[in-house]
Amino acid sequence: MRTKIILRGDARKGKQYARLVGGVDVTKTNGYAFVGDFLHENKEYDFAEGDVLLKVEAMGSWKYCKNVATILKVAGNELQEVESFDYDTEFLSLRDRIAEVLNSKIVEKSASANTHALEAIKEAVNAVNSLNIELTVKEEFITAATKIIESL
Repeated sequence: MRTKIILRGDARKGKQYARLVGGVDVTKTNGYAFVGDFLHENKEYDFAEGDVLLKVEAMGSWKYCKNVATILKVAGNELQEVESFDYDTEFLSLRDRIAEVLNSKIVEKSASANTHALEAIKEAVNAVNSLNIELTVKEEFITAATKIIESL
């Protein structure tokens, strides 16, 4: 998905940035907890399905300004807002929520990889069954493939 990064806050009032988050260090309690590249405003970027972005924007008036952090996730051809936090008072909740979203992304990728591996093993078993080789060799191969499938 290709999109342009737009920040609607005012950088003169507080924090203002966007970041493609690839990891979270839960031992840190500030912005250094997030691992990933900073994104430039008004520049187009290509994102993959499941990518997680963090936008921090200074919102409000000059007198009552707060830094709002928004977690975004790429789903299909759109950026879906996951949740918003007050960056200054709810940072730990923000950090932990981003870690949860990233972990769900890893689980989804792992399940997808397991499905592809399972399909490849089934194709290999079918191919071996169609070969004209000794029955014991076929049985050994099928037993080994079954063990691999069970480990997934």
